[in-house]
Amino acid sequence: AYELYNTSQKLFEDYADELGYEARTAGSSTVDIPEQISLINQAIASGADAVIFCNLDPASYEKTILDAQAAGVVMITTGGCVDEISDYSVGTDNLAFGEVAAQTIADEVGEDAKVVIFATDETVPNQNIIRQGFNDYAAANFPDMEVLAVESTNADPAEAAGKIAAALVAYPEATAFWFIEGAGLSAVPQSLEQAGA
Repeated sequence: AYELYNTSQKLFEDYADELGYEARTAGSSTVDIPEQISLINQAIASGADAVIFCNLDPASYEKTILDAQAAGVVMITTGGCVDEISDYSVGTDNLAFGEVAAQTIADEVGEDAKVVIFATDETVPNQNIIRQGFNDYAAANFPDMEVLAVESTNADPAEAAGKIAAALVAYPEATAFWFIEGAGLSAVPQSLEQAGA
């Protein structure tokens, strides 16, 4: 459901021949850490030389990463899923992500912004760290900034559409919607248009 990952997957596959690697892709259709770990283990068992993944919870993935590295597999984590275990971590530090979001909202909306946060759900560790970075930075620098609610979308655009519409009604004072997860973003234009916003 996350268009950025779909685009990344297509580019990874499209450039395989040109860059001299065999591209195989797999992924869970929802945020499902045990399923993702199982898919990583299957890739390793099938002879992968490297695995690119999003380490949503370093504690949960650590054994899998270390076992893969011991078998000579290069482990690469991406996105808002950086860690200090993988061979390469290409993405944004989670605390910094939250801090930059708070600063951006203050710059674009105002230091007294009223924010509704949209996240996958409260069980995704890296998103909790992102929110903590946001909260700490806002408290230290923008004491009048307020988080009105955190809405769970389960990284599902259809669910996000309903949550966006409901938030427009429930929080008329909101001046910013912040999406930690990317799948729900695709629902924003239609949801706002239908709400006349």
